[in-house]
Amino acid sequence: MTDLRVSNIERFAIKDGPGIRTVVFLQGCPLHCPWCANPETRFMSHEKVKVIPVDELLSLIMRDADYYRNSGGGLTVSGGEPLLQYEALAELLRRAKECGLHTAVETSGQATKTAFKACLPYVDLWLFDVKSTDPERLSTFTGADHHAVFGNLRLIAGEDPSKVVFRMPCIPGFNLCDEHFDSVFALAESLGIRRLDVLPYHTLGVAKYARLGIEYKYDGYSSLEPDVLYPYVRKGHDRGLDINL
Repeated sequence: MTDLRVSNIERFAIKDGPGIRTVVFLQGCPLHCPWCANPETRFMSHEKVKVIPVDELLSLIMRDADYYRNSGGGLTVSGGEPLLQYEALAELLRRAKECGLHTAVETSGQATKTAFKACLPYVDLWLFDVKSTDPERLSTFTGADHHAVFGNLRLIAGEDPSKVVFRMPCIPGFNLCDEHFDSVFALAESLGIRRLDVLPYHTLGVAKYARLGIEYKYDGYSSLEPDVLYPYVRKGHDRGLDINL
């Protein structure tokens, strides 16, 4: 039986895809973003991780089937990086589609092409994190491989760009500048991607680091107020993009 290592399950979510959704957070992430709000998902082994068979997980998800149908919602799988568990993830997504659910996957793009190809037929919406388009900056701050991340982005956008939404974490001291937004807007346009979600930096996860005994290396920055990001949002709108804050 196929199992998934699950960090958390959030019911009645409304910000991770259309309608009312259940978000399943999978354990494990290959990156080390210093601002990460969910450091507990970083390690594949953790005391609170639940190992749940796909059958059992799907039964939990389907408890809210009426809400999905009435709202146009469904299942979103996030992380960590969910593609690390791609074989079981593909099975869960396939089974969810058989049940008539809309499926979404949030990803950093840091996984193998094999993983993306295995899940691609069963994903209705990709929520793709774009942290930086600069290879050196991306690697230094997060540990991500630019070629892998953007190769996978081109793979899924090449199938159907309308199924891809950019998620832009806006981080002071890292990517909060005109150059970054201009480069991401240009990337979206080149791939035919129209929607971008702007995600302001926040400090809501800082307390988790102390509980886990991990140093929070991005101290000294306050949560971003939305008005700081309005000029960038307007710039995207002026280019005909659908920017959401």
